[in-house]
Amino acid sequence: MKAFDALILGGGTAGCVLAARLSEDAGRRVCLIEAGPDYGPYEAGRWPADMRDALGVPDSHDWRNSEHRLSVARIIGGCSSHNFCAMALPLAADFDDWGVPGWSGAELEPHIGRVLEALPAHRFEDEALHPWFAALREAAAEIGLPVHEDLNAPDAVEGIGKLPLNVRGTTRWNASFAYLDRARDRTNLTVMAETPIDRIEIEDDRVASVTTRSGDRLTAETVAVCAGAYGSPALLLRSGIGPEPELRRHGIEVRADLPVGAHLREHFGVPLRWSPSGEMTARIERHLADRPGFPFNGVIRARSGRCPEGRWDLILLIALFPGPVLSSSVMLMRPRWSGEVRLRSADPDELPLVSELALDREEDSAAAFEGIELGRRLAGTAALSGLIDGELTPGPEATPESVRAGGRDALTTFFHPACTCAIGAVAEPDGRVRGIDNLYVADASVLPEIPPVPTNLTVLAAAEKIAAGLRAGG
Repeated sequence: MKAFDALILGGGTAGCVLAARLSEDAGRRVCLIEAGPDYGPYEAGRWPADMRDALGVPDSHDWRNSEHRLSVARIIGGCSSHNFCAMALPLAADFDDWGVPGWSGAELEPHIGRVLEALPAHRFEDEALHPWFAALREAAAEIGLPVHEDLNAPDAVEGIGKLPLNVRGTTRWNASFAYLDRARDRTNLTVMAETPIDRIEIEDDRVASVTTRSGDRLTAETVAVCAGAYGSPALLLRSGIGPEPELRRHGIEVRADLPVGAHLREHFGVPLRWSPSGEMTARIERHLADRPGFPFNGVIRARSGRCPEGRWDLILLIALFPGPVLSSSVMLMRPRWSGEVRLRSADPDELPLVSELALDREEDSAAAFEGIELGRRLAGTAALSGLIDGELTPGPEATPESVRAGGRDALTTFFHPACTCAIGAVAEPDGRVRGIDNLYVADASVLPEIPPVPTNLTVLAAAEKIAAGLRAGG
């Protein structure tokens, strides 16, 4: 049996933060365990091209078996290794709304500051904006939407604006490069890649050991689960932490009866896509001939009728896809939909069951179609005259009813699962799992509610906060 002071189960976005921060204490032996591969530091040059390339969104290195697939990354760096690289911050008031002691906007500000220090920020000059974003910015001004230089500015709420990317050159600067690389030479840090975890052994309300899929056992005074919003609840459930009926159904002994896997949240919506005209296609070709083709420069934020003033609940995702296809997909950033993560079986090789996204709440479908109508208003402006040939999806005849009838296939997602081991339900404000003395959760699953922005910065900040608490606690 191998002994450490801290075990971090999952080397994704949050796990890289915890490994780097906890190993800053030279007297603490830290072990980071990841089911997927580790290609080493950035300077070694061994990372696959698709995982480095910020000009596209890869679909390799995800969780899959012979029958199922989950679009979350199985690799050191986790989902930060295949995301859109958007550096977007919620409002401080969005954190205040959580009502969790220690997690207000003011209290999270220093942790967000540390994240911003760790990540490079690629900011777009106006001449580098792709033609679709540039044209939509003119269209937005034409219909009276505010135009912001940077959507992370404190006064930027509704309107169109640029967002920085965590990119260096054209390299996606994932959490492994930003955090783990600074710690790799520390003698007190061990990285175990391609090591799936079977379960956590609980005795007398404490973690006694962690068992890997190969049968190895490891122990530590502190164990932090960082396997993501699907993987963390699955691991806790296999370990006897979860709703009693679910555990009994799989023959798992109950160690703590908690609502693990409930309250799954996600950003999703309706793809709103347009065919470019010959003029727009020519503009795109000229643009790409002169500079790297980043598909994403920023978004439009909007407020539906259900959203209070001073907030937003919709994003029109402005992206330029190969083809080319012009996207202004309408994303629900404060959806009423909620799902769950459950086990297929107690076998760790079986991927968990994840609820299908659905536009089955009337308030969600109404908000989504308010966003579609906004997109169509933009399409009818003089600024876009002669630049688009027609609406590809959902199609000019689409209605809320027809999109709902299309089910999951009619929807698109940001791949931002969160909240399945939420503070207040499963975890305490410091991330400790309720009823288990030395077990913590520190990733997107621990968020009490999904923020109305791409989640990468929020997850990094949450990991910084929980790591700081673990450092202070010993």
